[in-house]
Amino acid sequence: MTSDYSKFVPELLKSYRDLGGLNQCDQTNLPSKRAIGQICEEFLTLLFPGFFDSEAVPASELEMLTTERLAAMNRELYKQIAMSFQCLREDSDDCLKQVTSVVTDFLGTLPEIRSLLKTDVEAAYEGDPAATSIEEIILSYPCIEAIAIQRLAHQLYRLKVPILPRIMTEWAHSQTGIDIHPGATIGPYFFIDHGTGVVIGETCVIGSHVKIYDGVTLGARSFPKDEDGRIVKGIKRHPDVEDHVTIYANAIILGGETTIGANSTIGANAFLMNSVQPNSLVALEDLDHKIVVKSSETKKGKVSTNKVKNAEPSASKEVVVLLPRGVDAELTALCRQMARELELPQLAKRLTVSWNGRLTSTAGNANHHNGQITLNPRLREISETEVSRTMRHELAHLIAYTRAGRRRIEPHGPEWRQACVDLGIPDEPRCHDLPLPRRRQKPKHAYQCPNCLEVLMRIRPLKRHSACYACCSSYNRGRYGARFAYETIPLQLGIQLAQEAEIC
Repeated sequence: MTSDYSKFVPELLKSYRDLGGLNQCDQTNLPSKRAIGQICEEFLTLLFPGFFDSEAVPASELEMLTTERLAAMNRELYKQIAMSFQCLREDSDDCLKQVTSVVTDFLGTLPEIRSLLKTDVEAAYEGDPAATSIEEIILSYPCIEAIAIQRLAHQLYRLKVPILPRIMTEWAHSQTGIDIHPGATIGPYFFIDHGTGVVIGETCVIGSHVKIYDGVTLGARSFPKDEDGRIVKGIKRHPDVEDHVTIYANAIILGGETTIGANSTIGANAFLMNSVQPNSLVALEDLDHKIVVKSSETKKGKVSTNKVKNAEPSASKEVVVLLPRGVDAELTALCRQMARELELPQLAKRLTVSWNGRLTSTAGNANHHNGQITLNPRLREISETEVSRTMRHELAHLIAYTRAGRRRIEPHGPEWRQACVDLGIPDEPRCHDLPLPRRRQKPKHAYQCPNCLEVLMRIRPLKRHSACYACCSSYNRGRYGARFAYETIPLQLGIQLAQEAEIC
């Protein structure tokens, strides 16, 4: 069956006229992606003679073969680089002179690139216990191919060749799964283990003896815009990595002002947007792992479990524990230390301190379900003493609830009092008298106990099963009783009854 395709031609031609920027008609030829891919393959044979050839290369013919390859590369590079420059609509005479200079300078850097690649191969051999030989690394490790092409493209990038360097690294990206921008500056002894999903941005500067694993991203934190709302180009956007740094799988490091100090180790799944001092270990908090022993008893419903904690980090490095975004690391560390001193390690594990700008009249609060303390940012304007006192006040609540277990306690009862004594604030009042703005909200809901007729005014509605605590304590041993469940009454009636109770 044939279709009448000719009817689509006018509309397609109209789109060619209307959609500018997608056409290159009546213009100079563009660089060929297929030709550049072949150039990359030829460069690999030049850099590693005998490794990427289909036939063995006799030593007696090496000089002749190298001369022929360089001559062919010179012709093809000249053609592709010339087309790259012509894309910028530069003057043809000056362009040809510039292309000749660029090709000559670039081919002169091949010995230097081979020296760097030798260090990369050595780093792979020393850094991977599974590596059995140099030959295995060059032939099968994707990082060698990706790094080799990037180092070539980087030289063209430095010579300000447009388009071509990016096509080269994207060819390597498609072959290896490793995405390294040609603008990235990479030192010697660079090793990418496994490599899949690695992304290294344009303005990254990586030192010597750096090792990274699969899934690592060295990216940009944000994209500043100019007055017209367009992204500002040509600025430092990506992090720096100093010498002897190891970055484990799926770590994400962002920002042009971020620097990973020398001799540091970044743990798997880390997320960093701030610099790390030299000799640091960045790791997620220790997690408990549940190990179920598969045995005949397991099938009968009896499960044997062990909890295994991650190994303790080396004592020679400064440990930086990653915390959720918005958490105050210094105050969190202080509270965790106090919890450990009071022999509450489980509370210390999950405890966090953060600032909440939505707090107005409240100095702070504590949530014992998730171990979170939130503080009013205005405390810092009052004094550091008030910050410390309020933090201990809220920490005392968490300690009291943790010690009580499942037992019901009063928020400011004797358990909280004892925790305040243990934290060094024995005379802590129940409510603060700080100069914070008072906020009074009108109640929106009214309830009444069917037994004692007490009126309860609420801003938020009660939960489904809520009863009068006084009646439950007096008649039901403190347990919930449906006959004492609060009943909803009209808001105006509730306000009236409450006012009458205050007068009486």
